[in-house]
Amino acid sequence: MQKIFFKKMSGAGNDFILVDMNQNPGFILTSEKIKNLCDRRNGIGADGLITIEDLADYSYKMVYYNADGSTGSLCGNGARCSIWFAEKTSRLKNGIAKFISNDTEYTGEVLYDELIKFNLNSPKQIKYNFKIKAFGQMITSNFSDTGSPHVVIKISDVLKDAVNPKSYFQSILDFPVFDLGKEIRYCNDFKPGGTNVNFVDVIDDEIHIRTYERGVEDETLACGTGSVAAALICYVTDNLKPPIRLKTYGGDYLTVDFEFENKKVKNLSLTGPAKIIFEIIGVKMSKVLFSIQYEIVPEKRDEYLKVIKELKNLLKAEGLESYTVYEVKGKAISFQELYTFTTMEAYEAFDDMNDERINILVDKISGMSVDKSTKYNTLVQLADE
Repeated sequence: MQKIFFKKMSGAGNDFILVDMNQNPGFILTSEKIKNLCDRRNGIGADGLITIEDLADYSYKMVYYNADGSTGSLCGNGARCSIWFAEKTSRLKNGIAKFISNDTEYTGEVLYDELIKFNLNSPKQIKYNFKIKAFGQMITSNFSDTGSPHVVIKISDVLKDAVNPKSYFQSILDFPVFDLGKEIRYCNDFKPGGTNVNFVDVIDDEIHIRTYERGVEDETLACGTGSVAAALICYVTDNLKPPIRLKTYGGDYLTVDFEFENKKVKNLSLTGPAKIIFEIIGVKMSKVLFSIQYEIVPEKRDEYLKVIKELKNLLKAEGLESYTVYEVKGKAISFQELYTFTTMEAYEAFDDMNDERINILVDKISGMSVDKSTKYNTLVQLADE
């Protein structure tokens, strides 16, 4: 297996694997390899992968790949992470970056530790107030191509019940982002490439945003170019004034600033946090930790504890070092299962194991969990060479 040196980074909740090609000479990326690395159950786990390489007359060249292995369009939070990465690898002068992505020149800067500003080009297209047929209704929509294509929809323009004209969504937290986002992402209006889909709610001059991202094919905790698109749209539809502040689904804030002159956008920028989560330097993989976190329906708590006790007694497998269940502090219905395997091979063998008794118990737990509350994570423990 080929060794890879990388950093895992987060840009306002968007997480990425960043690979410095200087540290990985001869490293060959394939679509399948990228997909496997970004897999949250069997790989490192990320919304995408970014390579950084030296380029004459520029700080660096950035190439972004989606989690499904395809080559991506512009990624705003990924670009901000790349700027911080370049600063930490001594590629920048005075914190100023000039780099290439998708054959286009961009700039950015480190304002101070982990606060990164990325300067975008003017949007290629902005379209307001058109209708999309989805969710059994005609939905008022907006569109902007900010380097990546984005539909922007206000949650108050979507009906919970298509035949009830008063059943508008009132909270973005219970909005069906995945189901509606997936339907619009693949609708005929945006073929062949599809689109990202952003749902917004403006509260006290602040945009609350959730995004379904193509290439990830799921909701992400944040989207940079989507936030820029939403800010540009709400500048017109809600009379917001730049700089515009956005709250991401992950809880972090992004700020979009720009000037609007003669119906043209200029001096467009995206600012927000970027940080290194962890990095791999000269080590090889050892133990594997696999976790499942979820919430249990409150009235099922006692039954759940009995099932977990039974599951503990059954979970015996070669290479399974331990199995532990934790209750999240202060949350009586939130639990995390943690499996520790001695090797990657043991983990993969366990994943393929088919024990009917265990499957029945796992199905019971699934039936007791709150819908869409389950999160998976795979961690690889590291051992010095």
